[in-house]
Amino acid sequence: MAGVNFFGGEAARLFEREVELMASCHHPHIVQFFGYVAKPALALVVEMMEGGTIEEHVPRKKPGARA
Repeated sequence: MAGVNFFGGEAARLFEREVELMASCHHPHIVQFFGYVAKPALALVVEMMEGGTIEEHVPRKKPGARA
């Protein structure tokens, strides 16, 4: 993946793995993955869904909470 290595080390490896995983997922209940952009910031490009943002549906852990 050209353009990701500027991030370097572990972060680049994790982002590359996420791109590979998203590209391999094909299911009606998983958003379609279109690609990624590296500049101005790393971002996954996925299909738009109705019903709000993922942040509205997935609770965030409270600081100090155990997994």
